[in-house]
Amino acid sequence: MALLTATSAQAQKAPMKVVEIKFGKPEPADFDAKSFVADSAAPAVVLYDYGATRFRLNGSSFQLESDRVTRIKILKKSGYNVATVEVPLYHRDRSEEKLVGLRGFTYNEVGGKVEKVKLEIAKAFTEERTKNIRVRKFTLPNVREGAIIEYAYTVTSDFLFNFQDWSFQREIPTRWSEFQAVIPEYFDYKMLMQGYEPLVLQTREDSQMQYNLHTEASLDPSAAGGRVASDNELIVAKGTSYHWAMQNVPALRDEPYMTTMRDYVARINFELAGERMPGQGYHNVAGNWEKINMDLLNSDEFGGQLGHVGFLEAALKPLVAQYPDPAARAAAVRELVLKSVKYDGTNGYSASGPLKRSYDLHRGTAADVNLLLIAALRQAGLAVEPVILSTRGHGRVNQNFPLLEQFNYVVGLLPLADNQELLLDATEPLLPCGVLPTRCLNQTGRLVTKDVAGRWVNLAPAQRHSHYQDIKLTLDEQGNLTGKVHEEHGGYSGAAAREKLQQLGRKNT
Repeated sequence: MALLTATSAQAQKAPMKVVEIKFGKPEPADFDAKSFVADSAAPAVVLYDYGATRFRLNGSSFQLESDRVTRIKILKKSGYNVATVEVPLYHRDRSEEKLVGLRGFTYNEVGGKVEKVKLEIAKAFTEERTKNIRVRKFTLPNVREGAIIEYAYTVTSDFLFNFQDWSFQREIPTRWSEFQAVIPEYFDYKMLMQGYEPLVLQTREDSQMQYNLHTEASLDPSAAGGRVASDNELIVAKGTSYHWAMQNVPALRDEPYMTTMRDYVARINFELAGERMPGQGYHNVAGNWEKINMDLLNSDEFGGQLGHVGFLEAALKPLVAQYPDPAARAAAVRELVLKSVKYDGTNGYSASGPLKRSYDLHRGTAADVNLLLIAALRQAGLAVEPVILSTRGHGRVNQNFPLLEQFNYVVGLLPLADNQELLLDATEPLLPCGVLPTRCLNQTGRLVTKDVAGRWVNLAPAQRHSHYQDIKLTLDEQGNLTGKVHEEHGGYSGAAAREKLQQLGRKNT
């Protein structure tokens, strides 16, 4: 059998960048603090952020190769944290993304001269973040007020669906952010630009790419160490070169009642929609909501957990007889689950293990708690279906991108009379039945059901955040105020007040 190896030719290289820097040689003007007065609150500023993604052949398969070069000015001590960099790397089965070519420097002006300290690569470390994500972390050394840090690296990936998104905006101002992508005709990516900042550069050009395909085959496969015949073939493919840039991008800072900043930051997202290989027709590789629905129902960690929960049968039987009304029965079953299993603060839509284990441990993730709730409600005779959603800190769900990775939570939905629906969660004891935790209030969720292909569910709450104060004060001759303050909390404000009272060790009423 032929052994295939290939390298990308120079013709695939992206065009020259609009703004050039010399890595390892900061500009003298970068040390001038007067250049950064546009945002006096900024603890640091991104001077330059450049990224480029291209395709190359590795054996007979394509790989993604993504470069990044970043230079940042530290203005205040509160900006030291930007010197710690995290690079997420996806892995699955025996394949993994790899970070290569890491290098970095810190520059400080000392006695009129620039002191340069090199990043010690050996001190970088890896942290397992989720089942499929590990994070490579490193910290630039010798960081002080006025320092300049810069780093560069390349990520290689076999996962063509994991084309890295690019953010032009951060929590600190950015002087220049630029991204290039060169995509061969074989791959069709959807591109979604979000945010409120204008592009100063946006180009798209047709181009040609060349790949040198080197093949080797043994002339006598039965003989070890026999002669090998090799051949080189030049493959020419059409492609498209994209180029985007933003300049003087303001910082995006967290605000009250805001979901994650990822929902608002200026960025471009990529999703692999299809492939068109030589001699073959178009192959749609994008997911769809119907497939996601079936995959969840067939999953042992999701649909497989919603069957009979015999260990709760004795406790559920009297509740069924006592509460004929569906809403009242649901509240009683929820109270049983609340008393049995405590939420450990970990979000997810898939159970961490058998629900019986969480019940015996009296502790579990949000998925463990709420899948147990759904299973118990079903055993109590209620037609409850799961709803997957994304919490506010995880980001809004884009309904145009059928990706399961957008979700990180699950609740239950109980249909009631007159087309009413009751959303159910058993992670917060201080909330009444039918009221979702504030972390779940993120526009829409997706109903997962075997009868239909699923549908979108409105997560807007019926409860309000109600805080009422009645203040009656009297001003005496000495200028002192005396009087009474009457305060009432309702809805989500009431839940917050109960939580504060609980923290103070006082009894809730």
